[in-house]
Amino acid sequence: MRLLIIILFCVFCGVSAFPQKNSIAFCDSVSNSLYEKNEWQKLIKFGNNATKHKINYYDLDFRLEQAYFYRSIFSGAEKYSGKAFKIYETKEAAQGIYYSLLYSGLDIEAKLFNNKYISITEIKNVTKKGASCILFNFGDRMSANQKVAGDMFYTDICRISKPKDNTNLMQDLIYSQQYNPTGDFKQIEYFNSIQQFIKNGWYIKPSFHYALTFYNNSSLDSIPYSDSVSKPLPFPAIGLSTVKTFGRQNDINSIPGMLHSLNIAFGIEKRMGAVTIGIEPAIQISYNTNQINTKYSINAKSDSFINGYKILTYPYSQTGLYSYNTTTIGNIVQIGGTLSYIFPIKGSPLFSKLSVFYLLDNNSNSATAINFYTLLKIKSKVWLHFSYTSKGTLPWANNNDGQYYNTFVALNYRYGLTLQFKPLKKFSPMLTFQNEKDSGGQGNNSVIYNSFYLTLKYNL
Repeated sequence: MRLLIIILFCVFCGVSAFPQKNSIAFCDSVSNSLYEKNEWQKLIKFGNNATKHKINYYDLDFRLEQAYFYRSIFSGAEKYSGKAFKIYETKEAAQGIYYSLLYSGLDIEAKLFNNKYISITEIKNVTKKGASCILFNFGDRMSANQKVAGDMFYTDICRISKPKDNTNLMQDLIYSQQYNPTGDFKQIEYFNSIQQFIKNGWYIKPSFHYALTFYNNSSLDSIPYSDSVSKPLPFPAIGLSTVKTFGRQNDINSIPGMLHSLNIAFGIEKRMGAVTIGIEPAIQISYNTNQINTKYSINAKSDSFINGYKILTYPYSQTGLYSYNTTTIGNIVQIGGTLSYIFPIKGSPLFSKLSVFYLLDNNSNSATAINFYTLLKIKSKVWLHFSYTSKGTLPWANNNDGQYYNTFVALNYRYGLTLQFKPLKKFSPMLTFQNEKDSGGQGNNSVIYNSFYLTLKYNL
């Protein structure tokens, strides 16, 4: 009998026509056989072919949900557990929806669904309202070329909480500093991001980011120097005396300053299974004050002329110091969209996100920023992530699912590996290695950084 079922299954998969006589009984027999043998991929192929022939019933949807779930294709598991739940509101189908949403990272939708059908799911141990955790991050970005850019130290404390069942809130306080051959900076940042579920897959994601940067830049300039002075000769002679000076002026510039940067964004997203599309308009406002201190020295020679005839050449030198203050106020408007997709890879779903933005500043300068980001989680213990960015000269504010950064320089690529170790009682340690290539070092040369980050997650 089992051999007959397998033969019929092979015939069914090899031809486009589905047996009409006793089709539900045939489908039920084959799908149940594959289900009992845990042959998930064959079950998915067989079940999808059956649904194309308009064969739909509870047991088939439930088995397909189980097949997709054990293949870690959670969008497919959500789809078929939802179909099964519409037929019969059973505990198994309800739990299938809940866990499919949860393992897809959609904890808000999972929580709301469980709240509504808790009498069916019977799942009590879920995240409570107001629950939160704190992340402590410590990192060091080590420059591969110290002549172009120095190392950067980074630390932050981040609190993630659920003020409401449909809302996630992230608050992040960041400190970083870097010493370069041409200066240094110290920066304090505060980032606040809200992710709120509305209904039917719609989310709003307002965010607020403020950065205060203290910097001290220095530069050495050497420019040509020339001067010419003419005056009449004293009585009784008639004519002109002219002194022409040629040489070079060397300037040593020291520029201490302070930069305020504010970014406000309001994102809107719509999730449709494994696909999410969104828009995120934003405005950046900057206020920059600095003092330019210049110490100069002139080394030249002077030629003295009377009525056009050179009569004397002698050395000329001069030193001095001058300073002045500058204030610059600017704003950048950016508008763009995002497209996310979760690729159904067995055991390790691959999250990918494409962001495209158009930027325009108050001086009518424009630029386009494109970012591609991928994240692969292998059994929630190993994370592989990659990011590639192409952008113009304008700063771009990118809120990549809470991982916020202002790309003042052109980030060519960034890839990394994160290891999550066995959780302790309330602490969950993680170690991250990143390699990235930036532009914007001394002389706008490219800089390669090798970075290490230690993250401690503390559950409150």
